[in-house]
Amino acid sequence: MNIPPSQKTPTTPQRVLIKLGGSFLQNATSCGHVFADLKTLIQKDIPKNIPKNIQAHTRERAYRQPIQLIIVHGGGEQLGTFAHTQGTDTRFDTEGNRVTDTDMMSYADMILGGAVNARILRSALSQGMSAVGINAASGGTISATHLTSDDATPNFSASVKTCNTKLLTCLIQNGFIPIISSVAATQEGAPCNINADDVAMSIASEWKAEYVLLLSDVEGVYDASLTLMPAIFMHELPSILTQEHIRDGMKKKLTSIYTALCASPSMRVIIGTHKGTGDMRRLLQSERGTSIRASYT
Repeated sequence: MNIPPSQKTPTTPQRVLIKLGGSFLQNATSCGHVFADLKTLIQKDIPKNIPKNIQAHTRERAYRQPIQLIIVHGGGEQLGTFAHTQGTDTRFDTEGNRVTDTDMMSYADMILGGAVNARILRSALSQGMSAVGINAASGGTISATHLTSDDATPNFSASVKTCNTKLLTCLIQNGFIPIISSVAATQEGAPCNINADDVAMSIASEWKAEYVLLLSDVEGVYDASLTLMPAIFMHELPSILTQEHIRDGMKKKLTSIYTALCASPSMRVIIGTHKGTGDMRRLLQSERGTSIRASYT
């Protein structure tokens, strides 16, 4: 977040994608704290040298925030909790992917595409942000391919096949913040449930985001001695992925990041958590969490 003041104009916005996961999605209060901090970040980055004779509403429209935002969210914990109340247990395949059978897909539409998305949307609206809640299939943003199942059970879990950011660009150019759930569809319209990190990184790569912030309950990436790693470079990721303590969700997250950085090496990805006011800026400035990028430059 270090564009020189002389360059901070409406024509040079920074593209920031934030993926929300973990306890931030549990209730409106914790989610609200994230958006309150995000609002402060945006307001502080609005140019201060706008002529005073321009009326307030014209100033706001002509000098849009120099940060363009996309929000992607998961909700695996909320999905699993709801499914358990319905007598359905969460299962994972041998690769660590959630198995989404017919019932679980129905719950994903309700919880991820419905309740969680609406909760995040209301949190954004409560801070005066113009936000729109959609899912990954909206406008053909994500087209998916179903994963194969370990057995004969129908599996609606999927991987990203193609990504198109035309709808997102249209919303952003008209002053809206897209809030995207990870439920999607195949090209034929069949329902899909995709790992939210994969959705976030695919959109970030296609959109050419400069910063990707993956927010969860995890402080960052730890080394084998369980010491937080403040910085990782792309060439280090293949070795890190072979380490025994890197598994499950973190392994999938780092794999997705590596794929995205191969396609968009100018992007910087930050993994971290949000604990209070100012953390959003600290994370984006690599003062907290783990910053992952392609090279030293």
